[in-house]
Amino acid sequence: MRLFRSSSLFSIALLITANILPAFWTFSGNARPENLLFLYWLETWIIGFYSILKIRKASKIISENEKSLMEKQLFKKFFKEESPSSVTALFAVQYAFITVLYGVFLLCILIPFFLVKGGSYFDRLTAILPGIRQRAGFFVLLFAYVVSHGISYVQNYVGHREFEKTSPVYQMLQPYDRIIAMHLFVVFGAIVFGSFSKIGIIFIKLFTDLATHIKEHMIEIAEGGEKQKKSDEIKILEKNVPFWIQRGFLFLVIAVVVLGTIAAFRTAKKNSLHSLPVPLLTTNQSVRDNLLLNEADEISNVVNIQTKASSELNVVFVSFGYKDFAVFRQDADRLGKYLLSRQPFSEFASLFRFHLLETADDFGCRDVTEKDEVYIGGKLTRLNCDGEKIRQAVKDSKLPYNRTVVLINGPNLKGMDTVNGFMTIEWGGIASDENIVLVDTARNEFNGVFVHEFGHSFGLADEYLLYQIPGPEKDFCPDNCCHSNACSSWKDIPGALCIQGCSYPNWYRSSEESTMRQAYNENFSPASLDILRRRLLRHTQPEFVTGSLGINWNKPHPGINPEAHEGDTLSFSGETWNRGAKAAGPSFMSGRLDIDSDGKWDITLPQVPVGGLAPDMAQKHLWNIGWIATSGRHIFEVCTDVTNIVIEADDKNNCKSYDFTVQKKLEIY
Repeated sequence: MRLFRSSSLFSIALLITANILPAFWTFSGNARPENLLFLYWLETWIIGFYSILKIRKASKIISENEKSLMEKQLFKKFFKEESPSSVTALFAVQYAFITVLYGVFLLCILIPFFLVKGGSYFDRLTAILPGIRQRAGFFVLLFAYVVSHGISYVQNYVGHREFEKTSPVYQMLQPYDRIIAMHLFVVFGAIVFGSFSKIGIIFIKLFTDLATHIKEHMIEIAEGGEKQKKSDEIKILEKNVPFWIQRGFLFLVIAVVVLGTIAAFRTAKKNSLHSLPVPLLTTNQSVRDNLLLNEADEISNVVNIQTKASSELNVVFVSFGYKDFAVFRQDADRLGKYLLSRQPFSEFASLFRFHLLETADDFGCRDVTEKDEVYIGGKLTRLNCDGEKIRQAVKDSKLPYNRTVVLINGPNLKGMDTVNGFMTIEWGGIASDENIVLVDTARNEFNGVFVHEFGHSFGLADEYLLYQIPGPEKDFCPDNCCHSNACSSWKDIPGALCIQGCSYPNWYRSSEESTMRQAYNENFSPASLDILRRRLLRHTQPEFVTGSLGINWNKPHPGINPEAHEGDTLSFSGETWNRGAKAAGPSFMSGRLDIDSDGKWDITLPQVPVGGLAPDMAQKHLWNIGWIATSGRHIFEVCTDVTNIVIEADDKNNCKSYDFTVQKKLEIY
């Protein structure tokens, strides 16, 4: 007898199309391996639905061998009579049980423990769900599978009248070959291939689906030319043969090994950038990159003492100089309630957690003036304490903290606020969690002073004239002070003005009066409100920022800190960091060069897909492209989430630039 395919070419083409569509989803940066595995698990339910239709329509009589086989099935008590409905009942219970059990293993164990790295277990568990902006594509793929399996059912099973040559029992056993093979090798590919797994598992699934589909719809032609299905006895015998020694699955194993070898070779190649020739870029050349996530990209946890991804905002009140801790508790309670009565903190009241550290430690708090070395600022007398002692006391207490507020009960102290050195501000980003706010509760009306100083801890600058000399001028608004009268960053902020005088006499603020200009004023400026809201949102959403930037060249030069020279081949690296409290979906990172710092971007580096990042996780990419450097001062810039795919807390700090100088070519005499 000879075997022939009975499936229509149209249904095979549709099957291939439905399996190729996830590749386009992946190429566009919208899919992660765990999303694909979840998609394929849902497809298992679609296969089960159409299998039930096939069982109920199968018209061939159940054989004695099949009856015997049914007595050995899991949940055999549901097989009460020799009828399609009885077989359907057993199949539905058995199939659902196996699919749910496999789903628990896949979604609750395999993905969160082996595929997704970083973040809490809940973050890794929910990583299977596509982002809000990616869900439309996800449902399109599900619909494509419904259509593909539906057309195969109509054309092949009904149209070719396959139901007349198959029994309900045979049809009940049919889908298991397909789903076992598909999920076994897809999961294997996801684990083995690493970052290459997205494209690897798509084509492994395509190969498995195609092979099992053709096998399912194979017919035999007897010597006399009559078409018939293989006998039930042969089929049942084949069920007892381990699938891994069958010829079709042997080919599948070979394909997996070949794809794994290719992935390993690609990884090794991209990890040895400087040992291999790289494509060169010249000025005004732009490159588009449609490749998947680079296998050489490093995904790592960001260990940063200054900012911690947290879904809460923990404020620790520390006592100093209190003789009665009951008074300290009253002051702390008063300030906490007052803070949450002020905008925008009242909008995020559910985030705040207040903690008390009652201690008699001496933090060396005292008044300082312009005569003291630690003093920075105008002619105001300020408070100063030993910051390291305070930080150590908070850490020793084991209290969670994002802000530390020291309440000083010092009737003899005159200082108005903290020395600037207490505020470790990250320009254009989030203030450090290590910032310390000092408030003297011995004076009257300290509520306003507290909120003013608390604003500093989020990176807000003083809007009064702190310095009498001009500051650097540039169309740049890193915080609530713009460094020029362009005030370009505020154009979309309702009510924002551009008024001269903000820390420096030639800098500009967004309102005439505000909390950061007068401590007793109970309203932040429009720019300050916008900044505070964005920085509070990082506790509820993802937030992408550009991490470290790197420039390497191919020739060593003498000296402790050697610079690149004209003629060197430079390569570039950048990092995307999610420092928000929620996991982020996939996005893109890009880089570009301004040759000679003339304000024109001369070279555009390829866009790089960034995988979904858990909180405090970063992806570092090395562009496998070289630039033959020219002498002069240049600017290298990297931007994250360049296509604005991810809904994040703050999309105004996604770019970071680095000025570097290339020396003239070394002359060797």
